[in-house]
Amino acid sequence: MRPKKAFKGHGKGTFSLAYSKDYRCLLTAGLDQEALVWNPYVERVPIFRLKGHVSALCGVAVVPGTPQIISADMKGVFRLWDMRNFRCVQTFGGKEAHLTNLSDFCILPNHRRIVGGGSSLSLFDYMDDWDEEWLTETA
Repeated sequence: MRPKKAFKGHGKGTFSLAYSKDYRCLLTAGLDQEALVWNPYVERVPIFRLKGHVSALCGVAVVPGTPQIISADMKGVFRLWDMRNFRCVQTFGGKEAHLTNLSDFCILPNHRRIVGGGSSLSLFDYMDDWDEEWLTETA
């Protein structure tokens, strides 16, 4: 079987994929420190590059029921993006959260938490109000 489309944008490879049903776009996280936003019906180039991480990305996810994207890098830094304008609205995690060597994360929408896993697990409570502070716990 042959692929129907081929998307080329990550020079060092893709590490994570997500899809936004609400905004109908595909998200990819690469080892080249940026997440890409794709229109799944157009295969030429990504529609936007989410830049700002200084380390290879380990994942990207859509926060269900919101216009929010979370990207995370292997140094444990999370970035919250607004999908409506592709701007970073918050950065958190990293050394101050005692989260290093991040290898994966998941969103727990019913509990409004993000769990990051590396050498330890860290839980981040996220708020629906974008003006609220993010609270950090380390387990």
